[in-house]
Amino acid sequence: MPSGSLVAGFQKRPVPGDQQVQKELAFWEKNGLRHGEFVLPDQSLNVMHLEFNLDSTLLALLCMNEASK
Repeated sequence: MPSGSLVAGFQKRPVPGDQQVQKELAFWEKNGLRHGEFVLPDQSLNVMHLEFNLDSTLLALLCMNEASK
């Protein structure tokens, strides 16, 4: 568990009024309130792993391209 105040997670969210799904990284407070998100710049990427450093100042993502599976 990170020592910071946010928890990060990957999710796929439907685009309102569209048939598409956006892949995004979302942040939640420890009490469950959503704090923010950003859409992955390359929608062909799949997030395989997320990890914070010890003092929760950096978040690393391990991503794979769908074509490389």
